[in-house]
Amino acid sequence: MKMKAGCTGFSLVEIMVLLTVMGFLLIIAAPDHTETTSHNRKALAKAFLLKVSAYQSGYFQQHREYALSLIGLGLTPSEDLKAQYNFQLNKGNEPSGLDGYSIKATPIDSSDSQILWLNHLGQTSVNWNN
Repeated sequence: MKMKAGCTGFSLVEIMVLLTVMGFLLIIAAPDHTETTSHNRKALAKAFLLKVSAYQSGYFQQHREYALSLIGLGLTPSEDLKAQYNFQLNKGNEPSGLDGYSIKATPIDSSDSQILWLNHLGQTSVNWNN
């Protein structure tokens, strides 16, 4: 069909082509966005574990023992982290008789099975650098 002089706009075919191209771009971009979001959550959890470790070092300098809880350190994870991970601080004795601790971050979402942990020796979980 011929358009009248002075009329502007897109034809139905042009709009359908545009929507098809946008659909393909969305299909390509969506998995990458999900992976990036998961990576960012893991990075936040690792940063919190490192913060706990630093606070434990300071606590140990003052009290000659490690704190028993995050509250004892004056730390609480952000609401976003609480929604993504459960944090557990464990205190225990080493075979050498020295005090020790470990902090563990367990994902709440069952699709992410990567548990992160860090101990007083600086040892980390196998998947720490993934």
